[in-house]
Amino acid sequence: QQLAQAIAQGEGLAVLMLDIDGFKQVNDSLGHAMGDLLLQQATARFLQELDTPDRVCRLGGDEFVFMLQGSQEQVSHQVRALLHCLQRPFDLNGNAALVTGSIGLAWCPRHGEDVDSLLRHADTAMYVAKESGRNAWRPYHPDMTERLQQRLELERNLRRALQHNEFELWYQPKVDLFSGRLEGIEALLRWRDPEHGLVSPGAFIPLAERTGLIIPLGERVLELACAQLAAWRAEDCLPGPLAVNVAALQIERSDFVSSLATALARHDLAPHLLEVEITESLLMESQQQACAVLARLQAMGVTTAVDD
Repeated sequence: QQLAQAIAQGEGLAVLMLDIDGFKQVNDSLGHAMGDLLLQQATARFLQELDTPDRVCRLGGDEFVFMLQGSQEQVSHQVRALLHCLQRPFDLNGNAALVTGSIGLAWCPRHGEDVDSLLRHADTAMYVAKESGRNAWRPYHPDMTERLQQRLELERNLRRALQHNEFELWYQPKVDLFSGRLEGIEALLRWRDPEHGLVSPGAFIPLAERTGLIIPLGERVLELACAQLAAWRAEDCLPGPLAVNVAALQIERSDFVSSLATALARHDLAPHLLEVEITESLLMESQQQACAVLARLQAMGVTTAVDD
């Protein structure tokens, strides 16, 4: 009804998609009952920021859709107010919770004149806001859809690459600058796409982490690394410990220690031949879990290092 009215009267109508950043952590740490309470309190805050003709509804999970009427300047002011109202701490039965919001905005009729188009474009803009650092809002632009389609294509190709073994490891030597001796090597993952050639790790590693594909990809790295170590051992030319980088998701969402032990056993390798590198951000964000995993690796005899 509001769409038809806005189009007939030539009024501005903004469709917003809002996603609460950090909502999953609230559910995971405090429970779903507290998550529901946060949604109720957030809704009450949203209603305080809206004018009489505006509308808000919860689409599902922690996603809300808004319909705001007014000029571009008025709507921009309201969007900033919606983001700001989420930044105040939430009191969840004595538990303080901090969250933020990411908002995508589509204008009617500029970005569409039907419900599906406006919701889809607002959703696309919201994901861009999330990827740009969260706690932000972005108006829709057609370039966003093109970039999203490119990312979806890259994700499809990444899944195919895992099935067809298109990944390879390159090896960077670690040389003692004083003696000139080779002290070890680091495994660097490379993707050789049959159509596009080598794909930059800067393009596919972040995508693999966002989609969870980093877990099977990490297992593939372990297998390739251990197979190469076994081949070097057979030729009696082991170059020292082989370092592999491990992503946060591999530690958080998979049994990484078990995967590593299995790869070592499959190739009959001693644990001291591997060195596991994790980033310092993982230690900061998941101290207890990361330290527990590192302790298990060290108990096995695998060397650990902090990267970056």
